[in-house]
Amino acid sequence: MTTSRLSRGATSRTATAGPKIFVAAGFLAIAGQRIGVNLGDTSIPLSTIVLAGFYLRLLVSGGGLSLVGTGLWLALGATCGLSALANPAAHVTSLMLMLLTYVPWLLLPAREQRLVGVGRAFLVGTITAIKCGAVLAILQAAVQWAGSPSLWDPVGRFVPLSMQVHGFNSVYSLEYVDVTYGLHYKPNGILFLEPSFVSLYCGFGIVCLVHGLFFGRRSPRYRDAVWALTFAVAITVSMSTSGLPVLAFGLIPALRRLPMRPATTLATACLALGAWRMGALDGLIAKATEGFGPTSSTGLRLALPYHLLLPFADRNPLIGLGPGVASDLLDQLAVTGLQASTFAKAMVEYGLAGVSVFVVATAYAIYRSRPPAMLTLALLAAWLVPAEALLNAPIVALLFFVATHWRAEGDGVVLAHPGPAVGSSSDLRDVDVRPTRATSPVRASLRGAGASDAA
Repeated sequence: MTTSRLSRGATSRTATAGPKIFVAAGFLAIAGQRIGVNLGDTSIPLSTIVLAGFYLRLLVSGGGLSLVGTGLWLALGATCGLSALANPAAHVTSLMLMLLTYVPWLLLPAREQRLVGVGRAFLVGTITAIKCGAVLAILQAAVQWAGSPSLWDPVGRFVPLSMQVHGFNSVYSLEYVDVTYGLHYKPNGILFLEPSFVSLYCGFGIVCLVHGLFFGRRSPRYRDAVWALTFAVAITVSMSTSGLPVLAFGLIPALRRLPMRPATTLATACLALGAWRMGALDGLIAKATEGFGPTSSTGLRLALPYHLLLPFADRNPLIGLGPGVASDLLDQLAVTGLQASTFAKAMVEYGLAGVSVFVVATAYAIYRSRPPAMLTLALLAAWLVPAEALLNAPIVALLFFVATHWRAEGDGVVLAHPGPAVGSSSDLRDVDVRPTRATSPVRASLRGAGASDAA
């Protein structure tokens, strides 16, 4: 039996042996952000621990390694390790977390070594967690509308401080500058580190929903409209525009497939105009137009980090100042609300060599697997929004285990529907793997895995 046949057989077993485990991993990768282990000044979230176990299972269960991906991961390890050795101020824990975050590079899709169905099951759990966060954010708003003087946050109230991840809402206060939508506090969805992640992930949820409608070859259902409205309301009450770039970039490919395009466009415009006239969009509009001033959250996330941090990169432009150093520099600058945005942090800590490895590996992953354009654009836009997203384990996992493995090379795998809640007897039935052709053993195994999951 050839090596490729062995790999295909192991891959098929990986897809069917434990889909529930993969669903749970996707759920906890999003829902486990606030609980974790604290080691001195470093916090390791539950989401990162779960992803580590998830990656280990995939590696041990015979999914196979990608030669190019392994080479890129080793290049990253060499670059980051050299940077850490050359800088005594580097944080070893940050180095280990960085290498763990990019373990998916070892599994970059190869034709004979594809992880059939893993990305699909992972996304089911991810979307379920996003749905839960959206509903909880709306409930937090409803509790305030009912007269509560404080934010309803069971995690902050009942989970011991020793188990809560450091930095929760430490950069931006949950309290509104003024009372908006009748709320004094920004809903954070309980599961997320801060309200901006409510907006970010709910924006991605809308993109996945639209992808299923326009590219999954199925008819709309009433629950699609309910969830779309739920995501939109959660984005609105979060008072964050982080999800808007994700929506803008992610929905571009859907425009050409928009049914009844003139009528749909007119109806959407009328709804938006009505919401604006009622004042429902005033908060988001004010947030989106606040500019890049030194006191605005937009400026503190996207503009000032480059202005204030990049000069430090000149000290060692090739390999950077070492893992974790950006946080120390932020403390020295003592600018309230300043965050190290993705590329500013990468440039300061890992230099041109590290950033080059990031860019090359990401481009290779997208080129090699040809993922759906909507999901890819949405995830790439997400890298530009939250702090350190390029170095954030859940978002990196979304890119590599959703986008790259979602539509395998040459097989046209599409997302039909993200699926219902974890634990439901049909949590994988609505997520279909549909090979366009079934002439090869790989496509036959794809079809068999889809039928087994549905059963």
